[in-house]
Amino acid sequence: MLRYFLLGLLVGWLVEWIIDWVWWRRRGDQPAGLAAVAASGALADSRTGAAGASAAARPGDLTLVEGIGPRIAGLLDEAGIRSLADLAVTPASRLAEILAAAGSGFPLADPGTWPDQALLAARGEWEALERLKSQLRGGVRVRAE
Repeated sequence: MLRYFLLGLLVGWLVEWIIDWVWWRRRGDQPAGLAAVAASGALADSRTGAAGASAAARPGDLTLVEGIGPRIAGLLDEAGIRSLADLAVTPASRLAEILAAAGSGFPLADPGTWPDQALLAARGEWEALERLKSQLRGGVRVRAE
């Protein structure tokens, strides 16, 4: 009997978690943790200078990621990826599928590093993001020669 009770608790928790996840994905809003990161512009300004503050002011701007321009950001928005947090949890293979489905207009776009960059930006780690971006060209890692 105890097994069924524990199983019911587990299933209930799982269903609630899935409902919350779907709700946040549909709304396109940010969870409370990311809103706090975005609101901490003064903190970002004191640690990273004006560049960090301006980036913190636009937390949903996918063009902060090296290799994503306005057209690709529009495609991702249509696919339900509306924030840096959404981009951070989306596998690169799914991003490649979205680009492939859009046609041949994006042959050079390589989403391999986009989730990593988005994770750093969503966390407000602007210095680490700039270090990563300095190793990239068009969103692709450049090998040291």
